[in-house]
Amino acid sequence: MVRDAAIGIRVNAELKQAAEQAAADDRRTLASVVELALIDYLHNKGYVDANGAPIAKGKKK
Repeated sequence: MVRDAAIGIRVNAELKQAAEQAAADDRRTLASVVELALIDYLHNKGYVDANGAPIAKGKKK
């Protein structure tokens, strides 16, 4: 998957700190942890498959 788009978000300090700790524990970047969380959310909602690939329009769960 090519990463060619950026998203800027604001979160509270405690959430950022928790995400940074999760990233450190998994030896990942903060961006990687945020991307995985977004993929998980969108997958659970039926917008993307487990790898983050979009599901064809009209085929949402």
